[in-house]
Amino acid sequence: MQEIRLVKLIYRTIEETSPTDTGEAASGFSSSSSSSASSSPFSFSSSSSSSSSALPPELEGLFRNVEDKFSHDAILLSHLEKIKGYAHGIRRNDDFVGSLNAMGKPDGIGIETKKQIWIEAETWVGDMYAGEWLNGKKHGKGTMKYINGETYVGDWIDDQQEGQGVFTPGEETAYWGKGIYDGEWKGGKKHGKGTMKYANGDTYVGDWVNDLQEGHGVFSRNQEREWGVKDIYDGEWKGGEKHGKGTMKYANGDTYVGDWIDDQWEGHGVFTPG
Repeated sequence: MQEIRLVKLIYRTIEETSPTDTGEAASGFSSSSSSSASSSPFSFSSSSSSSSSALPPELEGLFRNVEDKFSHDAILLSHLEKIKGYAHGIRRNDDFVGSLNAMGKPDGIGIETKKQIWIEAETWVGDMYAGEWLNGKKHGKGTMKYINGETYVGDWIDDQQEGQGVFTPGEETAYWGKGIYDGEWKGGKKHGKGTMKYANGDTYVGDWVNDLQEGHGVFSRNQEREWGVKDIYDGEWKGGEKHGKGTMKYANGDTYVGDWIDDQWEGHGVFTPG
């Protein structure tokens, strides 16, 4: 019976919430709505939003039961998460807005803003993360917008980029050799398969280890403005340099097929002029 009452409360919240609502209104739990939920044995009024104490055991069990019974209903479950946030307390302080777990740590959906630069009265600009959290750490899907204009959109594990993600440099950092990277990450670094498109038009498609090209990859150097074609290297890499077996086709028609060490021909190879 309690599950039914909670589900009705959630659907009422969905009906009363408009897409443009924010803050308490977006969650359907403003101070004016607290009276409508007073018939429930659980308080979700604005006064409860300041509490960070653990949920009563019966309420935790109730949430679990609703999640199990309505696992197919994504909209209902998303609003259930908002209700959980209010049950634990929505924190609105200098850094974070979102749902907390019983320990008072970000858990679920939330936005964190790092205040770094004073712009004008009561206005700050800093790194901002919007996405999923687990026990106080960025974990799941999320977007990070850095103060220097860089962005990362993708997977997170334990506060670090890990999984699949896209990094885009800011206008200034693009000039320092950074480009748009779309690929795999591990421990906050490019690691696995990925594609880098540099600001100057160069591209690299292939393997990465600890933020550097390593394994097999294809690098195309932008020479279009001078030659109409590109230098293209297809081969092995180590530590960000051509290293091992590889083939270079130069824009002027020359080719080299053979061994490389530290970005230079070394070992056995065949050079053919264009």
